[in-house]
Amino acid sequence: MKFSLNDKKMLIMLGSAILSVILIVVLVTTCTSNNKTFKYDNMKITLTKDFSETDVNGWEFCFTSNDATIFGRKETFKDYPLLEGFSLSEYSSLVLSNTKIDSSVELKAHKDFYYFSYVSNNVAGKGDVMYYAMMFDAPDGFLVAYFSCLADKVETIGPQIFKWADSVRF
Repeated sequence: MKFSLNDKKMLIMLGSAILSVILIVVLVTTCTSNNKTFKYDNMKITLTKDFSETDVNGWEFCFTSNDATIFGRKETFKDYPLLEGFSLSEYSSLVLSNTKIDSSVELKAHKDFYYFSYVSNNVAGKGDVMYYAMMFDAPDGFLVAYFSCLADKVETIGPQIFKWADSVRF
């Protein structure tokens, strides 16, 4: 098949247009990504670049931003051998029963984890704080993570908290 000069020019323009579109899509998706993956032990969680890792006394990990804080710990079967026979549901019930909060708080299932939520009043003089205690199955035990934000920001931050929790991987 023989192409005329006009056909060749048209193919070059079409190829250039396709490459330009691909380049724009790649640049937009990589440059606008505000996500950052954080790690603790064998856990990975995808948050935003607004988060940073910090140390909090009594907790094994803590990631914080201006709008939310995530802190928690892992309870391994090595450190707590009695947990080895527990299901995630049983472990989550145990965490809830050992948390000194209103007895009306209910344990709920969400995709791959269990959670319960509660409000703590006037935390550190900053106002009411909403906590979501989320329990996950880890290969070597269980992980409990507390996702928190100011209670008056739950409408905007709450859905994002579940998106972050859904990103937890081991």
